[in-house]
Amino acid sequence: SDLDVLPNPYRLRPFLGARVPVNTSYSPMINMHNPHSSTLQVLEMYTSDGDLHLELPSGDDEGLKQLWEIPPYETKTVMRANFIGRVVNNHTAFIRIKTNVEKDRKTDMLVLPVEIEVTNDGGLFSNLDTFDFGTLRTIDEPKTLQLQLLNTIVGHPIYVNKLEVEPPNEAVKIHFEPVQLTATQTPIPVA
Repeated sequence: SDLDVLPNPYRLRPFLGARVPVNTSYSPMINMHNPHSSTLQVLEMYTSDGDLHLELPSGDDEGLKQLWEIPPYETKTVMRANFIGRVVNNHTAFIRIKTNVEKDRKTDMLVLPVEIEVTNDGGLFSNLDTFDFGTLRTIDEPKTLQLQLLNTIVGHPIYVNKLEVEPPNEAVKIHFEPVQLTATQTPIPVA
């Protein structure tokens, strides 16, 4: 086979197990690490599915090639994957990433699997399946991630009275106040 599964020096994370309500979107960021001593250039990125779109992290349609240059030994957000859950089903897609790294005189092609369940079931949904802070050094500024929740059960408010980090980690601080979520079409920031 032409496909080799190898350890991931680029720290790319597959998007597996996301669950979203029908007619909503799932939009994780794609963070990529450069394990090399020279600048890593992302040359091309594309998807295998019409419902999975790629957008620049800024939301702009176009950008300079510097947006996809990753300095040596650094991690950078290079793209946002945006999946629109139009049809109730399990969806599988792939994100292919071409870089300036060559192996055996061929350009390396990285493949990220994406598996998303689109459901009609009511429930409580999160905008993120995992909080990825990347690799932070003691000299780095603190990084903030926002948790948004969506209640899709009409007529049944959900009271969220506690959030916890699993496994516990003293370096992670949660700014949260208990909240009652009624059914809405858009996620509500809670922490």
